[in-house]
Amino acid sequence: MNLNRFRFEDAKGVVVTAKNTRDCKAAEVLVAGDIVKIKDVASPITVVEKITAATDAIFGVVAFDTAYANGAKAGEIVNVAYDYSIIKMETNAAVAAGADLMAVVNGMKVDTATDGQTAFGQACIKAGEGELVPVMLYASYTV
Repeated sequence: MNLNRFRFEDAKGVVVTAKNTRDCKAAEVLVAGDIVKIKDVASPITVVEKITAATDAIFGVVAFDTAYANGAKAGEIVNVAYDYSIIKMETNAAVAAGADLMAVVNGMKVDTATDGQTAFGQACIKAGEGELVPVMLYASYTV
């Protein structure tokens, strides 16, 4: 898939820099900005589903694509940004530039990582609550 389908918007899930992206099969309805993990199923293609806890091992973030702007259905292909890609995410609270970020499952947002939670990216700029922030994704780990 072409990243962002040549439609650049200031929207959740817009890929700013694509170092690593992968086409994956959606296990459920997914929209741009959904934070996903790999589903443990037999398949020739990586199958992803939304995270259900802030401690889940995060694979990446569903990238914005006009082909599924209203959501991709289960079984459809979605593009997932991961390690070293920069993608726009919505903040749950204000974050500092350079802060390690964790997922907030409710609303698929990001917040400053806290002990015992899974960090999966770094804020590229300072951002206030509810704002879009470019996030450099990296391999998730427990803080």
